[in-house]
Amino acid sequence: MRSAILDKQWALFDEGQYDEAFERTRAMLERLPPADRRAAWRLMGMARHAGRQYEDAVKWLHELCVGSDVADDWCRLALASTMAGQFESAATAFEQARFCHQASRHSQHPGLYLHIFWYAGALCDMGRYADVRPLLDELAQAYRRLHQTDGVFLFAQDMPFLASVLSLALQCFRREGSYVAGVTWLETLLKGLDAAGQRQVGLALNDLVQKDGTREHEG
Repeated sequence: MRSAILDKQWALFDEGQYDEAFERTRAMLERLPPADRRAAWRLMGMARHAGRQYEDAVKWLHELCVGSDVADDWCRLALASTMAGQFESAATAFEQARFCHQASRHSQHPGLYLHIFWYAGALCDMGRYADVRPLLDELAQAYRRLHQTDGVFLFAQDMPFLASVLSLALQCFRREGSYVAGVTWLETLLKGLDAAGQRQVGLALNDLVQKDGTREHEG
């Protein structure tokens, strides 16, 4: 998804020089052919997102998404819209990302479940815990269906690592103060996994019970 004509700008982006990457890309935007212009919009949107200028990121990523059948374009718009507090627009964009995955028969990368993980993380950051819960349930269902939790296997399936999802889940349940729901979610997930996955979930469950269970009991 990176156009070679923007190599220098991407190098700046990778070095964390987001404003410089954005300005240099914008300066050449009008001279670019249509295909490279789309790549420029992607870079500009990502640079603004990385620089926490979310409303401006939405502007450029919206340009990118017009007529796009690329799920990652729509997911990035959903993430930026979430961080900008535009939650309805974010939900619409994420549904379009789902549609792109389905239309391509899940041949696009990053895959749907990585996008779900990223979107859930953004919603958690913004305190939208009720919106996070069904996404966590969807991820848990996918893990139970796969059963295997080896990192190499999950990477090949375009799935987020189980440890990353467990960390996000604990963060969300704790911030929401939903200890009982967290225990139930972890216990349900544990039953469908291989031995290695059960150990990971068991550790997360023990951590939640020891820290949050004690706190709730004291309350």
